[in-house]
Amino acid sequence: MSWTEASCSAFTIARKSLSTNKIITLPIPSDVLWIVTDGAVMHWGNSATLYVVQAVKAQLVGYFSANLCKQQVTWLPCEKPP
Repeated sequence: MSWTEASCSAFTIARKSLSTNKIITLPIPSDVLWIVTDGAVMHWGNSATLYVVQAVKAQLVGYFSANLCKQQVTWLPCEKPP
């Protein structure tokens, strides 16, 4: 297979994205989980970050984000789905 300009560009972008990756921790049943939610009215979005507390330190477990429906835009932040 020969590399095209498009495939070289895609490879470069993928390689650069690896330099900003985040380490995630897999929780065990006895861990304390902590979820931080955030809602954006301007871009009609909602997000959450899940952390696990291990040895008195919060460590990243994962991210979640979703676009809101047009009807949900007028909801208060506490009413928006996580």
